[in-house]
Amino acid sequence: MAPPWKRVENEAEIDELTVTLSPVFGVPPERYVPGLFAAAIVVALFFLFVFPGLRSYGTEMTVNSAPAGGSVYLDGTRIGSAPLTVFVPSGRYDVEVRFPGLRPFAAEVELGGRRIGSLFFPRRHTVNAVVGPETVQSELDQLMSEYSAWSLSGPPGEQFQYPPVGRIIGRALWAGNPPDDLRTRTTHALISATTEAQVPDLLGGLLRMTAPGGVVLPHTMQQLVHEFVRIDNGSPLFSVAVQIISAAAPDQIETARVISDSRWSDARYEALSTELLAASLELDEGRIPERVSVPVEGMDFVRVPAGNYIVGYPSRSENEPGIPVSFSEPFLLLAHEVTRTEFARFLVAQPQWSPERRSDLVAEGVADASYLSDWPENWRDMTAPGAAGNETFGSEPVRYVSWHAAHAYAGWLDKELDAPGRVVLPGAVAWEYAAFLNALGPAEAVFGTDGPVPAQSGAAGALGLRHMMGNLWEWTDDWYTEHGRIIPAPVAAQKTVIGGSYANEPTARPITGAQPPQWATPFLGFRVAIYPDGDDSDE
Repeated sequence: MAPPWKRVENEAEIDELTVTLSPVFGVPPERYVPGLFAAAIVVALFFLFVFPGLRSYGTEMTVNSAPAGGSVYLDGTRIGSAPLTVFVPSGRYDVEVRFPGLRPFAAEVELGGRRIGSLFFPRRHTVNAVVGPETVQSELDQLMSEYSAWSLSGPPGEQFQYPPVGRIIGRALWAGNPPDDLRTRTTHALISATTEAQVPDLLGGLLRMTAPGGVVLPHTMQQLVHEFVRIDNGSPLFSVAVQIISAAAPDQIETARVISDSRWSDARYEALSTELLAASLELDEGRIPERVSVPVEGMDFVRVPAGNYIVGYPSRSENEPGIPVSFSEPFLLLAHEVTRTEFARFLVAQPQWSPERRSDLVAEGVADASYLSDWPENWRDMTAPGAAGNETFGSEPVRYVSWHAAHAYAGWLDKELDAPGRVVLPGAVAWEYAAFLNALGPAEAVFGTDGPVPAQSGAAGALGLRHMMGNLWEWTDDWYTEHGRIIPAPVAAQKTVIGGSYANEPTARPITGAQPPQWATPFLGFRVAIYPDGDDSDE
């Protein structure tokens, strides 16, 4: 048999080589070779034009959103941020586009497909989602709380950077076109919480309230000044907050110079200086107030007189701006911290706050696992009037109590008492003002002990208040922010606590701190105030 191959000795022999195909099953090559080529072409066409439509029968869906960046959800599952294009199998779907702070866009779409040529000519469907145009205050509040939480987390570094929450809020307000009061509320919350590291985000957010692509540049500073003037709350304190924030802006953004040169700022500071001078003269006199006890259905309140005050007086540092406040009407403050016996009456009337429901309260986000953890199972017996345990357990101030529970207690007491005004948690400045007046007379300060003393023990101060210094920190009704004393925040991440506790070192002035409102600690209690109707007693 001849070999199937031939050794080629030189290039000339290559031209003499031939290849001869053998018949296959008696079919000559002249017939089956063209058939093979035709079959290959058919297979290629099938996989190019038919198979993609059989394997993935659906639609390329494009979602655009205004404002851009909305989160796209398909049947409740997030698939990305708009604008995006994604392949979706045929069927009926619920498409939702969400943007923080705005009412979401929702639509139902019916998507088909294409069997032939879908690889090159897919079926396409576009969803143009206009998110809003209505802002949702609850979602804005969540964003403002997040912004505040970042400001309390410490300065950014290599491990993390602040997210652009201010810019997100600004875009939401631009797209939602909210009423002026909501826009002002939001701006106040941002300015109140802004730290030095957040200044660029704040300024970018304020510009985005009026233009979707607003960029902080030197020539846009006048626009920011106009925005600040527009939301001015009519007191010099707002301009103080703006001045502090603008001074922390990067050098290339001449915010401080533009604002300090404005007539609005000059007028505000003139008014501020006048108020500070008048308040200082009054406070420097150190006039001891009259002690007036006002019993309200068995609860001992004291009268805090009307007057002027400077926040932080007299130990305010030189770098801390003077903040004058005026209390146009007197208000009442509970002479002692709320006791366990007093709080137990609330628990009996409102059992949803009882320690037995601790796990439910934790799940609702209004308490933590320590809520009333020092209360025994027989707390009803120990807090009953005349009970054997009442002298010790019941007479001590209630602690391990969250702000939400303290707030609920004040609301319940407001309905139960025939009080000359509204029963509320006191504002932080009102509390500090009362502590200042009370300290003009001898009072017992409980610091450096193993635990709190009974709420109604010890010497009362000039006003008749007990334990304004030490014993337990006390919840207030105010949110805590970087500039909260200058411009109160309508919402934030933590509540202001004040006073100091038995575990602290002695101090000459009430300490101000912050705690998440769901926290319940052994160092924190509260007392209530009665404000005249229509008066917040801290303005």
